[in-house]
Amino acid sequence: MYSKKTVLLFFVLLVIGANTLSLAQTLQVSTVAFGNIPLRDTSEQTIILRNLSSDSITIQNIVLTNTAHFSLVNRQTNVRLASQQTIAVRCRFIPLALGNHQTSMSIDFLQGQMQQNRTIVNALSGRGVALKIIPPLNLDTFQTGSRRFLSVKLTNTSFERITVNQISVFESTGTIRLHPSNSGFTTSNIVLDGQASEFFTLLIERTSLEPLPQPLNITAQIRVYSTDTSTAEFTVVFVNRPPRFEVEIEPGIRFDPDIANPGDTVAVEIYLSDLYPASLDSLFRIAEPYFSLQFSMNGNLAQSLTSGIRPLGTQFIKGRRTFQIGESRWLGRSTVLFRGAMKVMAGDSDMTVATIDNFQWGDPVTRTVFAVTSKSGMLRVRTCDVGGKRLFTQAPKTALRTIKAGNHDAGEYSERVDISGLPTGTYFVRLQGQNEVRQKAVSVVR
Repeated sequence: MYSKKTVLLFFVLLVIGANTLSLAQTLQVSTVAFGNIPLRDTSEQTIILRNLSSDSITIQNIVLTNTAHFSLVNRQTNVRLASQQTIAVRCRFIPLALGNHQTSMSIDFLQGQMQQNRTIVNALSGRGVALKIIPPLNLDTFQTGSRRFLSVKLTNTSFERITVNQISVFESTGTIRLHPSNSGFTTSNIVLDGQASEFFTLLIERTSLEPLPQPLNITAQIRVYSTDTSTAEFTVVFVNRPPRFEVEIEPGIRFDPDIANPGDTVAVEIYLSDLYPASLDSLFRIAEPYFSLQFSMNGNLAQSLTSGIRPLGTQFIKGRRTFQIGESRWLGRSTVLFRGAMKVMAGDSDMTVATIDNFQWGDPVTRTVFAVTSKSGMLRVRTCDVGGKRLFTQAPKTALRTIKAGNHDAGEYSERVDISGLPTGTYFVRLQGQNEVRQKAVSVVR
């Protein structure tokens, strides 16, 4: 037989003991490992709180012990949880220093009339690293059978010099891979100073032309190995090629203004004169946006002022000079394909017809755009003023003077020449050695 006092004491001890043993099972809390995050970057993840007891509880407050690198995005206070109910707490990690970081989480909650506290040691953890990988645009769309190069940026977010030991791409189909020969450096032993960046190149290629039943998503992971390992993921989407649809175009060349004085600057435009049978919108949908061409004009009547217009060689063919416009990108939905600038010179002619000699649009294998004809452009140079006075004359092709003669050792030499007495026109400077003769045209414009 127990006394009333003994029974009461036993009951109190039983209740306290039951609450102490069931505290961990009352509130279940998940933990989060953020992994390697570049300095000052933001990463967010979610932890889940679940009420495992048969009674409802009230979450009163949630506190983190390390607020230098971790924070709560949505702070949950005075939230009632029924049995087996959960709430999501969004957490943020912003590493401000290199190395491992962690924080404990303290949760105050009310169970019935009893105040409880659950502390989870190292509930959140993460590591601050120096390397940041900026991958290509996620979910970029490609056509089957296409091939493209994409750049990836690698940045040292710290102020210390680091060395990259290796760069790898993990993707099971072989569609996405490193293309080091197209990168500015090898993919090992890259030294990055503090806050410096470098680029490397990926090749995206799916050679199969078999129809896809639905868009194909391919995810690749890039890993960069240094003191720490940094990773980034991105996904590309392959879709079927549209039915082949060929477009015939008539490109043209024109000058603005098309009448100029020697020494003036004129604009050079390559434009679409006509399309068969397409419209600009349909051309934009099917055409690869890259083209290149050559055009020719009389003598040295004009010289390029735009880096995109490059003369081919120094020799004239039948009195004409050829210029190259290398691979250029059409921005779409405009009839103007290219615009550059040239300077009018006092050349061998006062009028020239410019013709497009070689126009190529897109890849030679998959080309759908063809230039069937081209429209020429005209450039006239005023050779006389209003009163009829000649603005420039052609110098006779005779030797005017010898600038310098004699034996010279190997090296660089320069000479100043007085041309104040020379009228406007084209002159030739000739360098003659024992076994070779070099000649270059010089224009004088007054």
